[in-house]
Amino acid sequence: MKNDGFGEIETQEHIEGKRLPFYLPFLILFSGVFLAIGFFIVSISTLIISVFLSIRFVYGKLRKRGEGFSTGLAGGSKGVR
Repeated sequence: MKNDGFGEIETQEHIEGKRLPFYLPFLILFSGVFLAIGFFIVSISTLIISVFLSIRFVYGKLRKRGEGFSTGLAGGSKGVR
């Protein structure tokens, strides 16, 4: 028996009833691992999408710039083909 300081005496049954389940640390650990994996997947996919969009944007700008030069006085690539 143990006195809890509030005037109640706890027996062994009360103490065992208050114990946390044995799987709780594993649950916390695995939820943290799955959360970290999820953040990793989201960050990698965001990085891939942003790189893809930036390459597409730059390529579109270069293509438009090339089309603008083809009609100028210097001739351009349309006359060479």
